[in-house]
Amino acid sequence: LNILCPMVLTIVQPPVAVSKSMRLVLRQVAQAASSSTPVLFRGEEGTGKEFLAELLHAQSPRRLRPILRLSCGTDPEEVVEETLFGVQKGEVSESTRSKRGIFELAQGGTVFLDDIEELSPVAQKAVLRVIHEGTVQRKGGVEPVQVDVRIVAATSASLGERMAKGEFLEDLYYGLSVLPIYVPALRDRAGDILPLAEHFLGEYSKKLGKPLRRISTPAIDLLNQYHWPGNARELASCMERAAMLCDEGVVRTYHLPPTLQTAESSNTGPSLSFGEAVAKFEQELLIEALKKARGNMFQAARDLRESYRVVNYKVKKYGIDPKRFTMGRR
Repeated sequence: LNILCPMVLTIVQPPVAVSKSMRLVLRQVAQAASSSTPVLFRGEEGTGKEFLAELLHAQSPRRLRPILRLSCGTDPEEVVEETLFGVQKGEVSESTRSKRGIFELAQGGTVFLDDIEELSPVAQKAVLRVIHEGTVQRKGGVEPVQVDVRIVAATSASLGERMAKGEFLEDLYYGLSVLPIYVPALRDRAGDILPLAEHFLGEYSKKLGKPLRRISTPAIDLLNQYHWPGNARELASCMERAAMLCDEGVVRTYHLPPTLQTAESSNTGPSLSFGEAVAKFEQELLIEALKKARGNMFQAARDLRESYRVVNYKVKKYGIDPKRFTMGRR
């Protein structure tokens, strides 16, 4: 059981959304917020479905009441059912005391069911009863208990395939799918990668008390080339690592996880040789120095503690045009 929002008004900032596909998701969340109709978030692991459920609740008329979350696949079926629907003390039940389930505890608020495909058939029928009748029946109980909650569910599985195998109730699927919202994978909304990375870097730099200013161009290239199987969750972890390792104000390629720098992760062909890796590092340092010096080769050489002759040679060797960095020069 996880209480995402307490019984007070919580302000939830919308996520970073530059891409059209993610802006569409935010519009759908805003449109769905005003009703009490069930919502089903679909998408890969790590795409931010839980955060969107919290955002939906925060924008809804139920925002002054709690939102309670249950991950349906983390505990044995019996524990999940008792957590959801509660237990009634009495002769029918072996329990020595009554316990309310989260549908009762969230009265007036929202229940978020993550990984809903993992619910047992018994629990699926009971959730369907909440949708249609607004009641739950505690384990060992006889009388139904009235509840007023909004159900928000999330899945990374194909519920259509689960239905075809008889593993998921068709009626429950349609009951949840009145307002389905698909959350695209990060690799399918490339425009969000850099803004999200900068957002996460800002958050972690505040926590760590580090004045991290920006991400270097070669590091940005690595971020954009990577396919992000773990989606936004993996990107957040990546930038947390970078913030911890970086002590120079600028995140560079060597601050990023090794997984971002392999051929397999970016589909860019064979991995770099030692010489190629050194050359790439030299290019990064030269570009950063020229940016800082606004294209002034002499200043860049001083900053790099290298002779002008060597810097000039390397710039020509790598085909770097210093004039690219003179914009805004006074």
